[in-house]
Amino acid sequence: MNDSVIAMKVLRSLLDVSQKERDMMQLLSHPLYLVNSDGDTTHIDSLKKYCKASAEVVYVHGTGHYPMIEKPAEFNAALEKIFGMISKK
Repeated sequence: MNDSVIAMKVLRSLLDVSQKERDMMQLLSHPLYLVNSDGDTTHIDSLKKYCKASAEVVYVHGTGHYPMIEKPAEFNAALEKIFGMISKK
């Protein structure tokens, strides 16, 4: 096999996962809460489109893929904010 064959298989599997995630979000009966890096490409509008209940994102600024490791205090503050949002519902 050459690299393009492998690349196509990987891309197809990623698309399959994305469709599965969209389908699963339609089944949620409770809001989805996420803590993300502001460097992440998560689009809240897309999440809200697919998430039946609702979706909220709290961002940790200036981090990469691991905000909980890079800025643990800010990550914990983001979690506290989410807990506050949940307790108000």
